[in-house]
Parts: sequence; C-alpha cells; structure tokens
Amino acid sequence: MRESARAAAAFEDYWALGPQRSQKKLLLSYEGRPEHLRVTRSRTMVGRWSARFGWQQRVMERQAEQARELREAVSRRQQQAVAQHLEVVREQMEIARRYLRPPEGNGEGGIDAGRWKPAPRELEAATLAIDKAIHHQRLALGLPTNVTRQDLLLRETLSEALALQQTTRAIIEEHLCDDCRERLAEELRRLGAAQQALAARLT
Repeated sequence: MRESARAAAAFEDYWALGPQRSQKKLLLSYEGRPEHLRVTRSRTMVGRWSARFGWQQRVMERQAEQARELREAVSRRQQQAVAQHLEVVREQMEIARRYLRPPEGNGEGGIDAGRWKPAPRELEAATLAIDKAIHHQRLALGLPTNVTRQDLLLRETLSEALALQQTTRAIIEEHLCDDCRERLAEELRRLGAAQQALAARLT
C-alpha cells in the first residue's frame, strides 16, 4: 500500500521528536497545534501507520545514515588536519635546511663550503624548526606530542646530520682533486658515524 501524505507527515513528525520519540508523545505534540495542522487525533491510526510503513525500521535506517555521514565528515576533517600538519612539517624542515646550508660564494676569497660550520644562532634556529616539525608530525600520526628523551636525541642528531649532508653535497659538486677526495672521505666518515649514533640512540 502506498503511503499517504498524512502518513508521511506523521512519520516526519515522529522522527523530529528525537531519541525519546514515541507514539504517545507524537499525539501529545498534536494537541498543541491548531486543528488544521493536526495530522490525526487517533492513536489507532498512528499505530496502524507505524506498523504498515515500518517506522521503527526507517528510524534505524536514518540513524545509520546519520552515523555514516558523521563518520565521513570526521574522516574528512582528520584528513585535512593531517595534510595541514604535514605541510607544516615540510615548511619547517625547509627552514632548518636553509639555516644549515653553506652560503654561496665558494672559491678564492670566498667561503670554503667544506670547512663551513653554521653559527650557534643558526643551529638554534634550525633546532627549533626541527622541533616544530617533529611536533606536527606526531600530530599527523596521532602520537603524543610531549617531548621525550628520544625526541631530544633525534632533534640533535638531525641537526648534525643535515649540516653534514649539506657540506658533503657541496664537496661532491666540486672538482674531485686529491685534496677534495680526502675531504670527501673525511666528511663521509663523519656522516656515517652520525647515522650510526642515531641508530644506537633510538634503540
């Protein structure tokens, strides 16, 4: 049997009553309405509509649909938050690299990239950027954001490793004369030692 307009309106009114809905409350809600807005006065009619048109099943289906929409909305917000946190991670790591990158101007009278070391203030700024990156990476992964001993060790080692990597890259770009080969070997040994130290500290 096709649902009439009155029966459909009664169901929408029933749904609008919320989680504590009941047929009795539906009829009570009609008592305060003007006569022309009352769908029915009959409890028998409400009971008949409910049974015939599956009100309880429809309520459960709507509740399930609302729960699904809520989960999807929460998932979208979480994905957006993760993307924002990861963008902050990328930005902060780029800031750290800029602080740890040797200035341009190698050659005679310029800066020797192989022997350049960042100033304490630059190291501090890079460390702060890495610390912020770690914080936002933890947020993106749903991990606690409190700073642990491992975080501090990782931050210090990352600062050292970034400086060494930048120095090594600058050396590789130079002509590999005998002196350059010696310097490259020295820097590579230091880089390997830093990586080993990182692995040892985090185990």
